[in-house]
Amino acid sequence: MKVSIHWLNRYLKKSLSTDEIVAALERTEVEIEEVIAPPKLDKKVIIAKVVNVIDHPNADKLHLVDIEFGNTTRRVVCGAPNVRKGLVVAYAQPGSVLPEDFVIGEREIRGEMSAGMLASAKELGMGSDHTGLLELDPDLPLGISLCDIENMTDIVDVKTPANRWDLLSVLGLAREISANS
Repeated sequence: MKVSIHWLNRYLKKSLSTDEIVAALERTEVEIEEVIAPPKLDKKVIIAKVVNVIDHPNADKLHLVDIEFGNTTRRVVCGAPNVRKGLVVAYAQPGSVLPEDFVIGEREIRGEMSAGMLASAKELGMGSDHTGLLELDPDLPLGISLCDIENMTDIVDVKTPANRWDLLSVLGLAREISANS
């Protein structure tokens, strides 16, 4: 069973680190399969709003997308099928480094300059969805870093023994941690 450290800490009186939670569980002879660390988001990946979308003049499936954040606007070439005016997205600025050391730059794509890129959940390491852009809450403030709002936390994969049905929930695990920390 995979459990978020953040979620477990919501049920504990005192917030514990990942190592403290793992140690408390191991003292009860609960086997930990693995601890999954979240991907590290670059501070240069920010929240932006799509203000205009036009078809790319030299490509059928690409669009020229004008985005704004703060008092700044940029143009990005984008091929995502869900791009539309008013959408709030994750914008990887030039110089951003995405998971697997993919460096974002300012590039010419089919004769048009793209100042960075708009990203999907998979490109950010936040999920497996690569069918379109990661759609964010439209009420989020524009221009702030995505890592300032995204609650990325370690995940503990617990191997629950068959005779310990009380450990099949977050609340049950939190009780066990509280008793052994």
